[in-house]
Amino acid sequence: MLRSPSKVKGASQHKNPERPVATVREIAIATEAMDEQYRLAVPLACYCQLRRSEVLCIQRKHIDLRHSTLRVEQAWTLSGGEMHLGPPKTQAGRRDVPIPANVVSLLEDHLERFAGIGDGGWLFPGHGDSVISARTLDRQWALAREVIGRPDLHFHDLRHTGLTLVAITGATTAEIMAAGGHESQAAAIRYQHATRERRTAIADALAAMADGRIEPLSPTKGHAGARHEQRTHPAKRRRNSRAECRTTRTRCTMEDDIGKEDVSLLVSALALRKAQPRARLKT
Repeated sequence: MLRSPSKVKGASQHKNPERPVATVREIAIATEAMDEQYRLAVPLACYCQLRRSEVLCIQRKHIDLRHSTLRVEQAWTLSGGEMHLGPPKTQAGRRDVPIPANVVSLLEDHLERFAGIGDGGWLFPGHGDSVISARTLDRQWALAREVIGRPDLHFHDLRHTGLTLVAITGATTAEIMAAGGHESQAAAIRYQHATRERRTAIADALAAMADGRIEPLSPTKGHAGARHEQRTHPAKRRRNSRAECRTTRTRCTMEDDIGKEDVSLLVSALALRKAQPRARLKT
């Protein structure tokens, strides 16, 4: 050994390889490729950022359709060669998860057709009073990922994809930590890596500023977040509205050129709105 690892910068640090991320279109196709009784597991893992162990321990009592929330308060853990149901490993893992509208409709249908009976009924019931095994879910996912041509995607990568999408919307580190049930900032910060969608949206905004199509907003005036609003003549508002429509059509055309499989219109639009400084159409 020529040099001690303790004297080599970064030698003692282990860097995990970057996990693959699915596109929104791939998630939709993979969901349809699953058998009906297991289909809901895919959007739950992605859009609710759940771990596999959290998906498999959901019971009716954890679901609040009225407020579109899901309570995560237990998880499966492996101990002594057997699976045991208990609380999450950390306090941060115990959390209330907002359920997106696109998942609520799927959840309502699943509860009516496939979920167990009563408050203690499993969302993914197996034989008798048991829940399906992780192996059963993995087999289903293995078939679905072959359909979308992504053999590199593991089921856990659905959660990684969901947290990456959360970061793309401009969420803060604290918000990413809350979504993923993380206790450490390091676990959340890695999801704030720059993605191609976000870089493209920011580049589009910079180009628009450079050629004068949009201009930065001046700093917000007032205290405690109060906004200074100016009255706009109705005719001017109509011109602004038409200009916004033209800008939206141009942005969609640019994203279509990049490819719908790689760029979600929703994600790019959110990234553009979150780009700093905020921008408005120049009148």
